[in-house]
Amino acid sequence: MCDVAGERHRLDFVRWILANHPNANILVNNAGVQFVGGVGSGLDFTRVRQELETNVVAALQLTDLLTPMLADKAGATVINVTSGLAFVPIAHLTVYCATKAFLHSITMSMRHSLKSKGIEVIEIIPPAVDTELGKEARADPDSSHGGMELEAFTKELFHGLEAGLPEIAVGQAAGLREKGEAVFESMNKS
Repeated sequence: MCDVAGERHRLDFVRWILANHPNANILVNNAGVQFVGGVGSGLDFTRVRQELETNVVAALQLTDLLTPMLADKAGATVINVTSGLAFVPIAHLTVYCATKAFLHSITMSMRHSLKSKGIEVIEIIPPAVDTELGKEARADPDSSHGGMELEAFTKELFHGLEAGLPEIAVGQAAGLREKGEAVFESMNKS
């Protein structure tokens, strides 16, 4: 078992991948936790650190450590899963939204930095999808929160992957995605 919230687990996972699957060419940074809490509401900083480690640090460290294995390999790809909430945050999910915005920014930088190593970087930007994420905040943890059905999400996601899009905003997340980073490429040409 690998709990990406812990650095030891991440390092063990990378060693296992290198020893058992050295031909792997795709890394999907999909792990995420979401806790309810806003600034001034008595944030639980144990949970804050868990959100930061799981949602951001794990993606950074795993990508950094696996880059040498992925470099110049046919089809080498890193996929980062962010959220529509990276662009329009919900105040009572303060840390979660911020981690997804942070991961969006990192993804843009990864795409720029890893291009020279032959590694494609794709960002998947889902809307609320009907999964177990956030179930602990529901009155009935087994109930739906009304998000996009998983089958519809998957169909739209794979359409974007088949089209070769570097950024795939699915469902309502497409409307949340702003064009503010249009100047990113010109700022990073050197």
